Amino acid sequence: MFGANHIDEILFVVCYGNEQHHGRGIAKIQLNHPSGELQLVDFLSMAEKPGAVICLGKQLWVSFLHVQDL
Repeated sequence: MFGANHIDEILFVVCYGNEQHHGRGIAKIQLNHPSGELQLVDFLSMAEKPGAVICLGKQLWVSFLHVQDL
């Protein structure tokens, strides 16, 4: 599907967390092709629920859902 070449990709995943708000934030994950291995590179914990992420160069732009106080 992806070919025999070794390719590493970086993905950013929005994590809503559980009912106690643990695990809420943005996960930076490395995807290894063709093995399909995933590795957590970094995690940015957030108090508010992230909605979407846009990566532009070295900057992340994040929208939030249900922001209570700014």
